[in-house]
Amino acid sequence: MQYGQIWADMVKTCSHDLQELEAAVSGVRKSGHELQPAMEEECPDTFCSDYYANLECVFEDMEPTLFKEAEALAAQLGLVFHPGPPKKERRVMEKKQLAYSGNYAKLKDLRRASVVCPTIKDVIRFVKAVQDGKTLTICRIKNRFSKKYDADLSGGYRDLQLNIVGEGGFIWELQVHLAEIETLKTEMRDTQDDSGQTGHQRYVAFRTINERMNDK
Repeated sequence: MQYGQIWADMVKTCSHDLQELEAAVSGVRKSGHELQPAMEEECPDTFCSDYYANLECVFEDMEPTLFKEAEALAAQLGLVFHPGPPKKERRVMEKKQLAYSGNYAKLKDLRRASVVCPTIKDVIRFVKAVQDGKTLTICRIKNRFSKKYDADLSGGYRDLQLNIVGEGGFIWELQVHLAEIETLKTEMRDTQDDSGQTGHQRYVAFRTINERMNDK
């Protein structure tokens, strides 16, 4: 079963839940943060590699408590929380150039974590809990479970992405996954096709091409 088949089944059986999720997402209050904070004393030029180095230092200092509120909220709802590894430097350099014209301050996913939900109803519960609570500040939310979303842009993969504003205005990414889709992603990651490429390698190639096209 591929992503498209899972999505087709969801549209048939969970259409009302998908609509409710759309409404919940639209109701999330968002802050006005669009960029990582300026660091005037350390390095005011957000296009400079020194700015990125200082960002990394800040996130390293914050790591022990960065995900604390999100993890507590997931636990409260009985959902699985996974802290993710820092974004690899090679990918940082690639993305800031292809997607953000060299501006490091536009990178909102240098640190990432995820919540895994068994059903769309659980995704809705999590979004509503974020909205009702006062511990997480959201500056951006991307609903790739929306019927309006073109999944070709993500190789068929769907999830919900929230950018969280942490202490000092530093932004990180929280991904909300659907268990069935995440399981398939894991299964496909190391599966080779006829050309010898794994699912992850195919996705990386697709992502790079897509970013290059958007950069033109």
